[in-house]
Amino acid sequence: ESYGFAVMANVLIAPVNDSARGLMMRNALRSLCPGGRLLVVVPSLESALYVNMRCRESGCSGPHEVIVQPTRAEGADIVQGIFSRSGVRTKHYLDAEFR
Repeated sequence: ESYGFAVMANVLIAPVNDSARGLMMRNALRSLCPGGRLLVVVPSLESALYVNMRCRESGCSGPHEVIVQPTRAEGADIVQGIFSRSGVRTKHYLDAEFR
């Protein structure tokens, strides 16, 4: 069965390799009929960095860990756009990653 419209809301937040994300996208695209549209909703890396900065400045606490002095592992994750939210590592995207 194929569809004219599909939504992937926060499906791509798992910190998996590019081939796994590619497989998820291909499967979603395969479910569309010719001319169908796919809406992909993902967290923004820029927003995550901005929220982290503002929370650090104001001393607020929330459902995520504010990063002040990242460990080597946290730094490696941040470079890949991966942040811990409520103890769960999630992938955040740059606009360029979808081009």
